Amino acid sequence: MNKKKSQFATEYIMLFSFAFLIFLILISIIIIYLDNNQINNNTEKLNAFGESIKKNIVLAHESGDGFNIQFHVPNKIDDTNVNVTIDSNMLVIINTDTNQSIMKNLPTVTGNFEVGKCNKIFKNNNIITIDVC
Repeated sequence: MNKKKSQFATEYIMLFSFAFLIFLILISIIIIYLDNNQINNNTEKLNAFGESIKKNIVLAHESGDGFNIQFHVPNKIDDTNVNVTIDSNMLVIINTDTNQSIMKNLPTVTGNFEVGKCNKIFKNNNIITIDVC
């Protein structure tokens, strides 16, 4: 009789351990999926932000002298720290939390953005300039 109880206890512990292992694997898969989903979501938001800046610069390029637009370049986009610069006519947006970057080709521009401040894009004498407001 004692042998049956110990066998039952051993089987119970093994079954419980197996169920707990399956539970841990499922939780790990869910966490990985949510993390990847968050990264993709941040990438899409940074890409959309980059496209809006690029559209303004292209609009300045296609417009005549006197074009002027002001906008705010935020420090964060939905709790994601960003750095926005122009290097060799490439708009570079860097997620400073993950070091992920997004690059966009631009027409020839002078100047650079200041993150966290009001910036303006203007065109005088066919030169597109980016400066602080």
